Amino acid sequence: MQHQTTMRAVFESLPGDGYFVQVPKMFHLNLTDVPLLIYPPFGRKLGLFGPIDANRVHRIVNAYTLAFFDRHLKGMPTPLLDGPAAQFPEVRFDTRRP
Repeated sequence: MQHQTTMRAVFESLPGDGYFVQVPKMFHLNLTDVPLLIYPPFGRKLGLFGPIDANRVHRIVNAYTLAFFDRHLKGMPTPLLDGPAAQFPEVRFDTRRP
């Protein structure tokens, strides 16, 4: 929980625009391909990753990563970064524009 508090504090003190994307029931290792490679019940039992489906996490991470790069590197409009998205209701999303 402390890392969540720290990340929120950093987000709140950003000097410029920022995003805070959080997926409840997702562990740090879910951000990798490991949950796609290890038998999910085994990995969960060991506490390696959260109970959220590995393929679902993969879709969420890919969608938000691509949206970020499309907007900030290619200058393309990306509605996914404008607020909560119907296709990802489990994602908690905040935008900061000081």
